[in-house]
Formats: sequence, C-alpha cells, structure tokens
Amino acid sequence: MKTKTILLAIFNSVVQYFNYAIFSLSALALSNSFMPGDIAEQKLLNFFTLIIITVLARPIGSVIFGYIGDFFGRKPAVIFAGLTSSFGAIIVYFIPHFSEIGTFAAFLLIAARMIFLCGLSGEIDGVRLYVSESLSKKLQNFGNGMVTFLTQLGALCASISLYLLSNYEESFRICFLIGGIVGIISSLFRLLLPESLEYVRSSDHPSQYFKITIMQIIAGQPALLLKTLIIAGSIGAYYQYFIIFLPSILKISYNLDLSQILPIAIFSYGFGGLFWGYISDKIGGHKVVRLNLFLILVVLIFIFSSSADQLKILIPLSAFIISGNSVPSQIIVKESLNIGLRYRVFSLGHSLGSLLISTPTGLIATKLSINYGYKFSILYPAIIVILSSIFISLLLKSRKQF
Repeated sequence: MKTKTILLAIFNSVVQYFNYAIFSLSALALSNSFMPGDIAEQKLLNFFTLIIITVLARPIGSVIFGYIGDFFGRKPAVIFAGLTSSFGAIIVYFIPHFSEIGTFAAFLLIAARMIFLCGLSGEIDGVRLYVSESLSKKLQNFGNGMVTFLTQLGALCASISLYLLSNYEESFRICFLIGGIVGIISSLFRLLLPESLEYVRSSDHPSQYFKITIMQIIAGQPALLLKTLIIAGSIGAYYQYFIIFLPSILKISYNLDLSQILPIAIFSYGFGGLFWGYISDKIGGHKVVRLNLFLILVVLIFIFSSSADQLKILIPLSAFIISGNSVPSQIIVKESLNIGLRYRVFSLGHSLGSLLISTPTGLIATKLSINYGYKFSILYPAIIVILSSIFISLLLKSRKQF
C-alpha cells in the first residue's frame, strides 16, 4: 500500500490526539469555565471526577465501532468513529459558561467528552488495525510505530497551540473548534481509502461472526479477552506513570520545573515507536517486548535509588523504552485474534484495560507517594510489568482462539 494512503488513514488520528491532549492540557481552564465549586481547587477536583466518569464511554464505543469494523469493514468504522469524536470536540466550543447556565454546563461537558471518547476508542484502535492489516507482515510493527509517532505529534501540536493562544481567554474553545472541523474533513477524506488488504483477502469471512455478541465472546473465551485487557492496560499504565504522573509528583514535591522535559518525553515516546517498530520487524516483536519489559524494571530501580534531580534525564529515556513495549505488544495481540472478531476484542480489551489498569495509575501512585514517598510509587508499575510479562508469554504460546 502506498505511503500517502497510510498517512491519509493516520492523519485523523493525529487530529483526535490533538483534541484528546487539549482536554488534559486545559484541565484548569475547563474546570474554571464549566465546573461548580467555590474555589479553584474544588473546581479542579470536580473536573477530574468528571474525567473518571467519562472513561465509561470508551467500552461503549469499542462495542459499537468494533461491530461495524468486524462486519462492515475497517474503513467505515474509522470514518464514523472519526466523525463521532470530532462532533464531541466541537460541542465543547458551544457550551455556555457555568455562570450562565450553572451545573448544566458540567453535564454538557460530560456529554461532549463521552461522545468524544466513544469515537476515540473506535478511531485509534481501528486505525492501528487498518494500517497493520494493509501492510506486509515484515512492516506491521513499523507501521504501528508510525501511528504512535504521528499521534504523539498531535499531542505536541496541542501544547504548542495552547501556548500560542495563551493571550486569548478560554483559548481551548478555539482549539476544539479547529480540531473538530479538521477532524470532520479528514474523516470524510477517508472515503478515498481502500479497505484493509487483510480484511478483504481473508478467507475466514466476518459474516460468520455477525451474530456473536460480546457477551458470547467473553463467555466463550474469557482468557483471551483478559490477556488483551492486561496487555493493553499495561501500555497505558506505563505512559500514565512515566510521562504524566512522575513529572507531576516531582513538581509538587520538589518544585522541579519539568515544562521543558515533558515535550521531549512525548517526542521520545513517538520516536521510540518508529525505532522499536523497525527493530521488531527485523528481530521479532516478542524479543523487543521482553527486552523492554526488563529495561522498564531497570529504570524503576534507578528511580528508587536516584535523586529527584537525576530523574530529569530518566523521564525522556523511560518514554523511549516504554514505546518499545507498546508498539510490538499491540501487534502480538492483533495477531492472536481472528480477523472476524479482531476489531471488537482488540478495542474492547484496550478500553477495559484503560478503565481498570491505566486510568487508576495516577491515583494509586499518588497514594503510595503520599504514604511512603514518591520512590515507593514504583510498586504499581513494577507489578504491572510482572503481570504483562506473564500474559505476553501466555499469548505467544496460545494460538488464535476464534
């Protein structure tokens, strides 16, 4: 498949990661504009509570777009998922301020983010499947690494955009409007895409699985969904710990200014996706995953034994290493799933893993830091490394279950 076709498929995911990052980077502004509360801290707490509630929309999106993707094709699924998430972003632009409509503003923000996340769950998982299924076996890891690299550029663009618009009050509204409109346009451009090659060529036609429900999949092979959930959840947990939590706790505890380190870490994660994707195609993804899980443990030991100042170097390095786990792990999971059920199980495992393993990372690590010091926060990611190592091994030993 031509490179421009792959880039056209990925571009909307870059836009949606831009919108996703705006939600995170504008947390304080969003809370001040839409959340109830007498003080800024209370508004921010209410906003983070909202974030936890809205994550429940991700499994719903996985079921809806996974069903479309498995039965009607990857192409229509990523088109509709992209349009849905873009619509959710645009809604935020039109939500009145809390001072105008009161608590209803918070409910509208919840609805907008749930619509956005519903589409995002089908968008990013669908694009990863589309790209990997459209490339030869020798290029699938690199293709997935390209998705990782470009989506991280979307997050960097969000950071730059908010900085450039910092003089404008509620600049997040402009970003959401632009991101939503560009997302709709790029989603419609996907009409020009061909269907994924593997999906088209598969002799195991997806219509055989049309009547199989998610509950039947769970009941029929719960171990496979559990493996997918653990592996996908661990990928998000590492990102949350090393790139989101660690800089935040160092800022709070030691007043370390890591504003320049975070963009480097995000770029390092994206570049690592390309690098480790290329290496995985050359020597095997399973070898790269095992190497990087070992390196993650080494980094955690260094965090425990190093001073806070030394961690400035470790954060970008950690970001580079964890991408070496995420990129090939996703391809290993994808290859373990029958193509007729792949979209549903791949996306649902990712959504449930985010809900149960990745999203609680900050909360658990923060509690460990408060009670025992930030060095003991490594216990959570260390446990996740052990679990993901076990389940990756089990997945590699098992054959396709459907």
